[in-house]
Amino acid sequence: MEYGLHHITSATTTTLIPIHGSKGLVSSISICNQHASNPITVDLYLDDGTNTSYIIKNVRIYSGTTLLLDHELAFDNSVLGLKLVTSGSGLPVSVIVK
Repeated sequence: MEYGLHHITSATTTTLIPIHGSKGLVSSISICNQHASNPITVDLYLDDGTNTSYIIKNVRIYSGTTLLLDHELAFDNSVLGLKLVTSGSGLPVSVIVK
């Protein structure tokens, strides 16, 4: 899969940008619920392996809807990773990190 593109098919925690990855500046994140009828709940956070700093928490995305976070997010990628938690039955989910 192309870097920055994620196709999530199960309720799980997905590392979008790993610690020591090659990106610490994000201009936008798009999270699309592709399911025909069921919503999903998502958490998006920065993680240093011990602590989490939430960008969004317990946000419900309804079927056929896209959540667009279009504010710039900069972080020290040498110590922080970007993670997404999906829960619920509204899967699959497409995520684009730019």
